Amino acid sequence: MAINSYKKQILFIFVVSIVVLTVTAIKGIFDNFNGCGTEIYCFRRLITSSSYQYIFIPTLAILLSLIPLIFLKQAVYRAWRKFAVVALPIIILIIAVSPEYSGSGLGGPNLGLTRETAALTFSTIFIIISLVIIIIKSIKSRGKKQRQPEKKP
Repeated sequence: MAINSYKKQILFIFVVSIVVLTVTAIKGIFDNFNGCGTEIYCFRRLITSSSYQYIFIPTLAILLSLIPLIFLKQAVYRAWRKFAVVALPIIILIIAVSPEYSGSGLGGPNLGLTRETAALTFSTIFIIISLVIIIIKSIKSRGKKQRQPEKKP
């Protein structure tokens, strides 16, 4: 059975996401290894480490969005890809321009938007919108298949 080109694209993005997550996690664990008592504490430190969260969290969002796409039709993937091509650069830009730490309120406004909150917030929004697109498009594609009249021989 030949793999469709869109399945190859999904597989490629999936593998790249796994590699990025693995490298980021390993680098984060080694950089934050000092003082780790338990593995759960080390993992929590990795997630909240300001130098890796803006890479780790959005990549995890992409990976979680890809999982249902593996099992669905090409039309669903195309709809998600249209959204992802626009949304991901915007999310990356917002995370990149967000300050690493929020202001103390003494020298300027404290908006509360840091890289951590931007990464968590916009990655969560990305996952939610992705799932909505995937669900709606898959329901519509099933509806089209069921509504088509059968051809008479």
